[in-house]
Amino acid sequence: MANLKRARSTHLISFANLKVQGLNSRFIGNSWINQVANNLDRIGWILGILLVLAPVFLTLLSSSHQPQSLSISAKALVDNQVIELEVASTPQQQAVGLMYRTDLPANRGMLFLFNPPQTVNFWMKNVQIHLDILFLKDGVVKAIAPKASPCTTTPCPTYSSGIPVNQVLELRGGQVERLGLKIGSRITIQPLNHITQQK
Repeated sequence: MANLKRARSTHLISFANLKVQGLNSRFIGNSWINQVANNLDRIGWILGILLVLAPVFLTLLSSSHQPQSLSISAKALVDNQVIELEVASTPQQQAVGLMYRTDLPANRGMLFLFNPPQTVNFWMKNVQIHLDILFLKDGVVKAIAPKASPCTTTPCPTYSSGIPVNQVLELRGGQVERLGLKIGSRITIQPLNHITQQK
């Protein structure tokens, strides 16, 4: 992509230079025409630079760090408690997760699906709230990262399942303790409609 942008800007600059050379060769000694030609030359360079930098600025403007909003498509049952779940099943949805959220209600969470089961690592980059991260295999808690903090260092700490899992559940920080969840606890996850797992 960078090469394509450079090629375009060079073409534009060369086009301006061709005009300048044409004007200069036909009107040598005319200072007004030479001034116009020099201005065209400068405009060519400016347009070329703008053409190269425009995509960078557009990218910066478009990446406004907005949280994703996924529909509630599953629920988790812990004893008599119901937690509504947004389901991140695609790699793109999982990459964003709960980034940029400033709040997460106690009865809400995000479910990450992995098929086939795999050892996964999570971090808190761009996450602004404390989260409890539960690593599950078929609804059974295999590992917990309680009250994971927003990342303030580089590189960010990672939280690993340690073993292959097919589900990861993120809840508001402190929910693991409030719900009495521990390794071996069972969480029943029920889809509200068909959930497509990551392939």
